[in-house]
Amino acid sequence: MDVGGRAYNGIDNLSRLPDELLLRIISLLPIKDAVGTSILSTRWRYLYASMSNFLLDFRYNEVANPLGPMNILDRLFYFRDRCPINKFYISWSVSKHLHPLHIQGWIQAVMWHGIRELDLTIPSNVVLPSSLCTCKTLEVLKLDMRSERDMQFRSDFSGLEVPAKVCLPRLKVLYLIEITFPDSDSFNRLFSNCPVLEELTYNFWDNDNGCKLSVSSPTLKKLAIQYMCSEGWSDSFEIIINAPSIVFLGYCVCDVTSHAFLNVQSLVESNIDFEHEFGDHGRYIHAATELFRAMSKIQKLRINCWTLISLKEFSVPIPVFHNMTCLTIAHCEYGLEPLPDLLAQCESLETLVFEIVSFLPLKDAVHTSIPLRRWRYLYTSRSNLIFDFGGVNDFISIAQSYKLLILYALKGGYML
Repeated sequence: MDVGGRAYNGIDNLSRLPDELLLRIISLLPIKDAVGTSILSTRWRYLYASMSNFLLDFRYNEVANPLGPMNILDRLFYFRDRCPINKFYISWSVSKHLHPLHIQGWIQAVMWHGIRELDLTIPSNVVLPSSLCTCKTLEVLKLDMRSERDMQFRSDFSGLEVPAKVCLPRLKVLYLIEITFPDSDSFNRLFSNCPVLEELTYNFWDNDNGCKLSVSSPTLKKLAIQYMCSEGWSDSFEIIINAPSIVFLGYCVCDVTSHAFLNVQSLVESNIDFEHEFGDHGRYIHAATELFRAMSKIQKLRINCWTLISLKEFSVPIPVFHNMTCLTIAHCEYGLEPLPDLLAQCESLETLVFEIVSFLPLKDAVHTSIPLRRWRYLYTSRSNLIFDFGGVNDFISIAQSYKLLILYALKGGYML
């Protein structure tokens, strides 16, 4: 067969493929190229209108003339039959050609076609339709509104309006990235009406959605929370987690007043970033103690080095991690002096991983894995590890930190 897909005998073998397979192929193309296949032959003329996956990128420098794809998409939805849409992904930053009404119209259209997976990265000035909360076909919903807030089109409220009655019977994955709700009860009302939810990611600012977050679900397996606190924000904030089926917890929060972990005995892996920047020291110590007490049975832990520094500075008691076999230290360039205190509590540790990123080029960022055996010998998977330090001070700082760790390991857990 030649490059054009035609056999040497003149037969168009590509067009002989069934519609289902051809649609899967053109769904992988940018929308403009997918529509362009309509000129290949009469066999292809209206095939694109039945695509089940739509991937659109309107970010900076991605589309020279966004009006083309916009018009194509408008016509496609207008002439499309009732065949369902599997996935709709759109990434849109600032564009003078795009109005929030375009996004709202497309969302309504894909819901009318039984959308299963909706992935939106859109500006913060868009008001999402409340009908999203009653879409009975949705299985995956990802909403990211981290885009710039200084937009040409504005409204009094932007975000997601949660109706009094929420019905998402099939939703298994929910991502909410900097989504603003009109009141403090909206998130709880949304989350509590997802009976089969298995994965939740929720990133939000301190003054966006009230002063209390409650996550309670018997089916939830993966939970990632990122709570970002502004300097000067003094209001108390409380987090309550009740998830008997949870196996992974990502917990990146700052200066939470209190948190309660109920029924998290099934937890296997955690990613913890719990620093102290503002607020009362005593409340931080109490909250940190409760956090690590809830994590004491996990097998894998990834912890930010700044968190270790905060724990040591405020003398937070660290429990014994009887089951932990793998420990990852992130941003370890900031100093490893607090690490021995944590290592002393990990009696079953087999692997220690350092994530080294900031003073290496991104493409050369290194993940080093160091197996430990009875704290006597230190092995590395690389014989030569080359660092590109920003200056002499950086080199001295990291060298001293690794010296402390090596001496600790070689002396069987005792610092020189």
